[in-house]
Amino acid sequence: MSKKTTLSLSFFCTSLLFLPGTAPPAHAAGITVTKIGVVNLQAVIANTKEGQQASQGLQKTFGARQKDFQTRGEELARLNDQLTKGGALLSDEKRNQLTSDISEKKRRLDEDIQDAQADLNQQQQQILSRMEQKLKPIIDKYAKDNNFTLIVDVGASSAVVFASSAIDVTKDVIDLYDRANPVTITTSAPSSPRAPAVPGQTAPRPAPGTLAHPPSR
Repeated sequence: MSKKTTLSLSFFCTSLLFLPGTAPPAHAAGITVTKIGVVNLQAVIANTKEGQQASQGLQKTFGARQKDFQTRGEELARLNDQLTKGGALLSDEKRNQLTSDISEKKRRLDEDIQDAQADLNQQQQQILSRMEQKLKPIIDKYAKDNNFTLIVDVGASSAVVFASSAIDVTKDVIDLYDRANPVTITTSAPSSPRAPAVPGQTAPRPAPGTLAHPPSR
């Protein structure tokens, strides 16, 4: 019998021993039971108190810039309306000047939004890197203490298409992280980045976070 066939038969026999809802027999010495868990790291970062505090900080930092972009976008929309609806009544000189003003305002707005988005992405990446460094030893200890052989991330970038909620340890990891990293947050709910529900569910990802582009017709 080939090695491949032997391995296949061994796996088949082992699967018969451990049917769902049954405990491994006491005489099954030498057979290793694999305990697998799943965790949504995106949800962990978003729902820990430190993650919520960081989200509030980003919202406070970039909220004023977002409001400015919205105001400038509304101004552009008004100018575009003026050009579209009343351009025929303007002299060539005034129409050309208005067209030039719109083009310049839009160019500056687009550049400012891109700069703000780059700043936001950089700050978010710093937050993620810092929290991921703290998460690793917490998950390592949790896995060892609870005899897990494998814990898989089922966040937005995961290739896992299904995982039972019975093996989801996201909430446990959030609680452990909060105990290890106590912070105080305000009672208002953060609005950026958007926090997905837990355990095991993800929200459509902005980035953690994007700045909305104001309308400019």
